[in-house]
Amino acid sequence: MAKSPIGVSAARLRQLRLLASTQQVNDVNDQVRKIWAAGRQPQRIVFRRPYARHDTPITGPYSDRAVPPNYLRPPNTRLVVPRGVAQPTYLTIVMITQCERAPGQAALQGRPLRNPEASTTDTQPWSNLIVIPADTRPGTKTAHRIETNRIRGLESAIAKLSEPDVRLVELPKKPTKAESVRNFLPLSDTGLLGSPGRTIYTVPGASPDEPVFTVPAPFFLNGWHHVLNPSETAMLFAVWASSPSDEAGTSRVWLTGESRIERYGLGPDAYGTQTLLSEFGVLDIDVPSGRRPDGTFIGHKKGESPLLNGFRIMEDGFDKPALPIVMATLQGLLP
Repeated sequence: MAKSPIGVSAARLRQLRLLASTQQVNDVNDQVRKIWAAGRQPQRIVFRRPYARHDTPITGPYSDRAVPPNYLRPPNTRLVVPRGVAQPTYLTIVMITQCERAPGQAALQGRPLRNPEASTTDTQPWSNLIVIPADTRPGTKTAHRIETNRIRGLESAIAKLSEPDVRLVELPKKPTKAESVRNFLPLSDTGLLGSPGRTIYTVPGASPDEPVFTVPAPFFLNGWHHVLNPSETAMLFAVWASSPSDEAGTSRVWLTGESRIERYGLGPDAYGTQTLLSEFGVLDIDVPSGRRPDGTFIGHKKGESPLLNGFRIMEDGFDKPALPIVMATLQGLLP
């Protein structure tokens, strides 16, 4: 029996079906689209290139078997974690900020975390803008319990983003975690570590010399950052960041084994998601002789190395809602 692509599992499909049954993804997409339509309506969301790619390679004895530690990787791959929603939470913060603020401006402050806090304002809380899978615990069946679990998931995501080896938000010093996460401050998407002071997030574009890459707005408006898993999103962002002037959607790019480890911090599992991204219809792969679709070797003569898989992001694929496409694809691939 052929091995299923990385990321295909019955547990993942069950979680997506739960999200579909609760309409959470559709509801979040609707709210994000309203903010986009009422705001600056960016056609592409801009990221500073260090979010996904180091200009100076990481030095050290790193390989597929010994990837760089988290704090040395770009933020894109620091956020490839097995649990939680830290990655889509930060991506949502960036996207919403660019809907509301012009290049060079910092994020607006004061958006509440949850609905009860928003009773006196029309501002949508973060809990309505981020998909947070949550179910009842054994012995409980109330919607209140599900919402409580969702808020806990959101608070955990923000706390994760504030950790010393991630450093994408800053929490003000407050007596309790619950109070502190309600007033988080987004930090730069470069994720600079080791600097003596904080670097507040501002919308890129104020400096024409700043290296950036961009992601099409439908990737966010149709919920792809919520439905893809963190490794799949990291792979796409590595391809976007590898191309100057947004060419990842039109021209083919290659990621050498050395560069994907030392510049992108992209381990073998994340790199291997290319096969499933192709099945979703969002990544075109040119597979040369001697390679499999997941990038591994088929077999070659000693001393020879086959050409690399080439990638082109199929941006038209993001024009459709992510959830039904991903669910249908996973269902078709499961035995």
